[in-house]
Parts: sequence; C-alpha cells; structure tokens
Amino acid sequence: MRRVNEPATRLLSGIARCGVCATPLCLEPTDDSLVHYVCLAADCGEVWVDAEALESSVMIQVLSRLSAAGIRAPANPEQMADTHRRLKELDAEYAAGRLERTVYLETRREVYDTGEELRRLADQGPTGLDLGGEVTPDVFAHWWAHAPLERSRELLSLLLEYVDVHPTTEPEGVELDMARVTYEWRTS
Repeated sequence: MRRVNEPATRLLSGIARCGVCATPLCLEPTDDSLVHYVCLAADCGEVWVDAEALESSVMIQVLSRLSAAGIRAPANPEQMADTHRRLKELDAEYAAGRLERTVYLETRREVYDTGEELRRLADQGPTGLDLGGEVTPDVFAHWWAHAPLERSRELLSLLLEYVDVHPTTEPEGVELDMARVTYEWRTS
C-alpha cells in the first residue's frame, strides 16, 4: 500500500493511536498524494486523519509545552566560558582570604556541576537540541523544520506517551478538529 517515495515512518508513527480502540495508527497514502494516519483494527477502523495536519498540531502543542516549562536549549560556548570565569573568580576570592572554606567549597561545587552539565549537553553536538539559547517559537519552528526525522521523534518520545485521535462527526472525516486530539504527556 505504501508508495515507493513515501517513508515507512513519519513523525507520529507508534505515537498516534486510535482514540476508540488504542491501536497505533498506520500510514495510508491516498490517490491525491496525501498521507493519512488511519486505524486498521479489524473491529474498529473509526479514525483517519491527514498526517500533515496532525503533525503540525502536535508541533504547536510541543512548542506550547516547552515554552510554558521555560525549557532552554543546551549551552553555547559563552555560557561555558562564563562558568569557567566564575570558577577562576571563586578561586581568587578564596586565595585572597575573602571567602570562608565552607562557602567556597559549596559554591565551587555548584558552579562546577553547572559546568559539567553544560559540557555534557555540548558533547551531544549536532545530535542534541542545539538551539543556542531560550526555546522561542521562531527558534523551535526553525529547528523543527530542519531537524532530521529521528531527532524530532526522539524529542517527542521524551515529552509524549501517545496522542489519541478520536473519530470525526464530519462525513469527509480527515479534517483535523483539535477537539479530536488528546495528548498523554510524560510526567517525569
């Protein structure tokens, strides 16, 4: 059923489910070069929706979720340099006798741990969410549009358990009414 040029996996493969029977939705190309997510369960088959419309709505929901959480992208070189500078300043303050040992050690550990986390994120390189700062709508939309499918799917797997698509009451059935879609977000 799949066309030769249609990928076997799309953004929501394995994530989008039928809102009636909870079966994972399958991809089904149409004669007009569109692709739909459809329920192919023998005892159901109640759901079908335009793949691009559903994927676009999921991107909007993910962006909203990330923005509401104040998510920031991995560190840039300036952040790492700032951490290194702060460590040097702490060392100089302690050496000059302006900081007590316990305050120095506690503060240094916090700054050092922050630096280690920044290095870990930087080591992810181009495979990480390398957005270069705060995740703004424009930055995220640009990343989303250019990220390889695998990276977008990895991001979704961190945030979403699944997306349920419920049946439509419209005769044509493929248009996406946001009331048809429910999201099960990961909590940890």
